[in-house]
Amino acid sequence: MFRDEGAFDRRAYLSEPGVDLVGALRAPELLELVKPAGATMFGWVSRGRRRLREEVDELWAKDESVAGILRAMLLGDRSFVDRDEARDFQKTGTFHVLVVAGLHVGAIAVVLFWVGRKLRWARVWAVIATLSLLLGYVAIVEQRTPVLRAALMAAIAVIGGFFFRRLELLNSGAIAALLLLVAKPSALGDSSFQLSFLAIGCIGGLALPWLTATVQPYARALRGWRDVTKDVSYEPRPTQFRIDLRLLARVMERRLPLRIARATGSSLVGGLAFSFRVWELFVLTLVLQIGMLPLLASAFHRITFAGAFVNFAAVPLTAIIVPFGFVTLISGFLWPALGKILAAPLSLVTAGLLHLVQRFALVRQLSYRIPGPSLWVTIIFLTTLAGFVDGLFASAIHGAQADDVEFMGRIGCGGGGYCYISVFSANGRR
Repeated sequence: MFRDEGAFDRRAYLSEPGVDLVGALRAPELLELVKPAGATMFGWVSRGRRRLREEVDELWAKDESVAGILRAMLLGDRSFVDRDEARDFQKTGTFHVLVVAGLHVGAIAVVLFWVGRKLRWARVWAVIATLSLLLGYVAIVEQRTPVLRAALMAAIAVIGGFFFRRLELLNSGAIAALLLLVAKPSALGDSSFQLSFLAIGCIGGLALPWLTATVQPYARALRGWRDVTKDVSYEPRPTQFRIDLRLLARVMERRLPLRIARATGSSLVGGLAFSFRVWELFVLTLVLQIGMLPLLASAFHRITFAGAFVNFAAVPLTAIIVPFGFVTLISGFLWPALGKILAAPLSLVTAGLLHLVQRFALVRQLSYRIPGPSLWVTIIFLTTLAGFVDGLFASAIHGAQADDVEFMGRIGCGGGGYCYISVFSANGRR
């Protein structure tokens, strides 16, 4: 830090988890074991963590770059990530995939809960198994703030689902933040804490309200779009969207052979559903890049314009790599031959992610080094963002109220299997 005010303070960063001295040995033979660890829970966790790291090195011994990336993505150990590779992830705004946090924990929680549902476990046993495995994962990757935050939110979502409560992202994030601050108030000044909960605020306060008011009603309307009786459960505009889809399908059925027409209609709806999901992902990544701009500039002294586009591919790839990576590690424990077979496609996917990041990092016009913004600039930016969030919520509520007030309707069925919809505006016009 001498004559370099504002630069990354590695000493302060390492002092947070209690690391006061860092040393290196030229060979492991120089390390003398004074006393073996006792048979305690922490000792078992430490041995399990070491065994998993050794398994990663064994499965991907021929590709050190892939092994280093997987150690970071699966186990939170970035020690073996090459410095140039880490810089490339910073340049493209995808460094978060190397930090075990919400995306990684969420992917694991979703897969665990999905497995429990597919195995038809009782709801209580599915919740217990999910929470237990999440606790074990937090212990394995060490209890860092992003991991604890993500695990707390996942636990809140799982427990709330057990009581049939719908997830509210901002409420869950607020509870997780409160619990972390009660345990450690000094975490409020930690950049990791700030980045984590600002990301939650951007998603829950900006992206989700906008998507809820625009795209998501139409995406939900695609479910069972051929079933006329379900139209009554949707708002007027999504209902009209379903009617238009059925009319289009009927036109195709008249002009094409029946088998081809039905397949064409299903393909059309599938393409629309995929397009809606792609657009949602793009909006999420764009909002995150814009909303977190001042804190990212303060933490990394860099501004990037490639984040929204690279994350468009990096986020889905991470959601695949993390659960599939743990399946590969567990298979390597139980059956080494199967672990090596599964490691091959995972290596290709990870190498593809690394190649994508490196290609975009080569474009100099997409990333610039800047000094960290001053405190007042950050405050003005976040205040403006909060005002925009408040306006977005107000417009979404007003739009929902307008739909409820301006439209009333009824659905009935007549002879010949045809149904009709009568819609009336507030002035009674049909």
